[in-house]
Amino acid sequence: MANEKKSEPDISKMPGIGELPMKSLEAEIEQWKKDYGEIHAISVPFGEHEFNGIFRVPNEKDVESSQRKELSGLESNREFCRRTVLYPNPMQFHDLVQRNWAFCTPIAEKLIELTNLTAKAKVKKL
Repeated sequence: MANEKKSEPDISKMPGIGELPMKSLEAEIEQWKKDYGEIHAISVPFGEHEFNGIFRVPNEKDVESSQRKELSGLESNREFCRRTVLYPNPMQFHDLVQRNWAFCTPIAEKLIELTNLTAKAKVKKL
């Protein structure tokens, strides 16, 4: 028994994996809308499961902090997600990142779209 490894929790039971528990999050969602304005549910494949989280739209400080020169692209994406995640809570989100480091990249891409940083300007010659 002394050589047994501590078993990790079943990933399918971790917050953020599977369907969003909308009913139990109703009050928090309303508060987040008041606190942050726009919030969005974002889903992305997570191995053989699906991650579903709620994020606020990043602000300028979030973008600046996640784009620091000492952060690599992957680290930058993780920081961007960590700064804006509302559900699951940041500690639970960190646990998911430890299990699947890559799933933050598609989330960060969607968050950047929400800021309009990647919007194309239209030019009209006058």
